[in-house]
Amino acid sequence: MMPSLDSLTLRIAFYTLFFFFISGPAPAQSTDLLRRMYRHHGEVKEPGLDTRRFKHADIMTHIDALKRDPAFGVSVAGHSVQGREIRAVTWGDGPTTVLLWTQMHGDEPTATLATLDLWNALQDAKFLPEVTKLKERLKLVFLPLLNPDGAEVYERQNALGIDLNRDALRLTSPEAQILKHWRDSLDADWGFNLHDQHRYYSPGVTNLTSAVAFLAPPPDPGRSQPPNRQDAMRLIGGLAEGLQSLIPGQVAKYSDAFEPRAFGDNITKWGTRTILIEAGWLDGDNEKQTLRRLYFATLVAALDGIAKKTYTLHTVQEYNNIPFNQNHLTDLFLKEILLQEGRSEYLLDIIYKHTEKTEPDGRTWYREARVEEMGDLSPYGGYTVLDGNGNWRIIPARTHPHVMVSMDELRDEPLRDIILSGTAIFRMEQVNNSLRFADAPIAIRRLDDNANEPFKLGQNPTFYLQDKKTGALLYLIVNGQAWDLQGTEWQSALQQLLSAGID
Repeated sequence: MMPSLDSLTLRIAFYTLFFFFISGPAPAQSTDLLRRMYRHHGEVKEPGLDTRRFKHADIMTHIDALKRDPAFGVSVAGHSVQGREIRAVTWGDGPTTVLLWTQMHGDEPTATLATLDLWNALQDAKFLPEVTKLKERLKLVFLPLLNPDGAEVYERQNALGIDLNRDALRLTSPEAQILKHWRDSLDADWGFNLHDQHRYYSPGVTNLTSAVAFLAPPPDPGRSQPPNRQDAMRLIGGLAEGLQSLIPGQVAKYSDAFEPRAFGDNITKWGTRTILIEAGWLDGDNEKQTLRRLYFATLVAALDGIAKKTYTLHTVQEYNNIPFNQNHLTDLFLKEILLQEGRSEYLLDIIYKHTEKTEPDGRTWYREARVEEMGDLSPYGGYTVLDGNGNWRIIPARTHPHVMVSMDELRDEPLRDIILSGTAIFRMEQVNNSLRFADAPIAIRRLDDNANEPFKLGQNPTFYLQDKKTGALLYLIVNGQAWDLQGTEWQSALQQLLSAGID
């Protein structure tokens, strides 16, 4: 007699549960591991490197320290154009080879810092119990700081002025020759091309920044998907899933347009499963220390996924679902503002971008600004967005008639009332850049500065946004930063500047 349908259903359910409990849940790329590494990163973070601008000698010191651990091999891979050593660091005894290279662009340092932290984790089985399986299954080869000459002056190109990521075919640069040699000698199973990207990318058209972006580079103009590229896509799909729990909406995919001269595209073409990782931007993380944490956690999870082959449980569609980077953001976006030229007023959008500057201690700031573009800029977004809806007009700030000798003289002025009356530019006999681009609602200019900068592209004008109906001054724009004159923050910033004692 055949069992009833209900009886058969119960038996299927029983055996399904039975096999689940005896075998455990199907392995998946570990979101938990990525979160754990992010949460506990401080325990293995290499100390003494908390700014983005470090030198070749700083990194060589940390690499030399690895020689004390027999699990690591350190050798000289070659030399840069200016003769700086490029080291190769090896770890692991497994059959799967993974080649990782950092900072082929000298001004993209985040992965180098995350790699130092990764080495610390690989030396601590209590911190990373997965280290035993990683060592058994993987052979890791690192080429950290591939462009030491560029890093020395914090520039993208090498000392010849060549972008190493456009030298994969001609191999003019010794640094490019080193990377090609190691890829070929290993016939690497996996390659990690580790970069930073600029701060204006967003995942799709949003006002969120792309904190981390990935790419499985295509091997040809048709963007075909051979098996090695599909494996890379699957691994990225799992990593993106894990990162979304930490930085929701801030994971993106780099453009997959084929670049015939680039290493990533060619290494995919040569048969290696290649993954590009870009550290993007998080607001307030100028030195990218939070992104360093994310990068470190991502690298650990990626290596674990390769060692356990859990990337096979993810789909190419998961990769395809990641939104592309859009060059969408600006520092300040003023929408539908009225600008008077002659006797006419014109409705336009204005975007500002800040220029990165470096203090003597190596820290960076973004206060020297310029008008980047004007017109219909509706596709853009920004870190700060002010929408005038055609009701706000630009009123150039006036310059105070008296030339100040010092900050003491400036302190004696009734600045709050002066600023609210429409004067925000002050000339001073001795002014350093810290004052000229101070984070304050006041423009302090040298005697030889054009105090009233014209409202043109590339300029840094100081002006107010006025409600055309009421005549009220609503915002003051100084050095590309908007100060809300109806609030109190601008007064606090002014008081802080005046009490700082800067002369």
